[in-house]
Amino acid sequence: DLGKNDYAGQTSLRRRAKRGPSHLLPTHVLVTKSHVDMLEDGFKWRKYGQKSVKNKTHPRHYYRCTYQGCHVQKRVERCSIDPSLVLTTYKGVHTHHCPIKPIIL
Repeated sequence: DLGKNDYAGQTSLRRRAKRGPSHLLPTHVLVTKSHVDMLEDGFKWRKYGQKSVKNKTHPRHYYRCTYQGCHVQKRVERCSIDPSLVLTTYKGVHTHHCPIKPIIL
């Protein structure tokens, strides 16, 4: 006989198993000199969080790709040593083509 708590635990385990371990996803970091935090990379992103990081003056921003079924995440933050540098970390691989061409200056 499964109680409510037992069933809830199994459900959350199944949800985690579908995504897989996040530490195995490919990660790419881009360092760009810019006065703008969000740089155009050709994909559409939805912001889902912001965090103040200890001992840093600028917050860290979290984004997800808006394409249905694509689980790529992007983290954007300013470098603590040189605030003119933007560190953009991509986690995962897009499951679709780039919807718009990125603007390269």
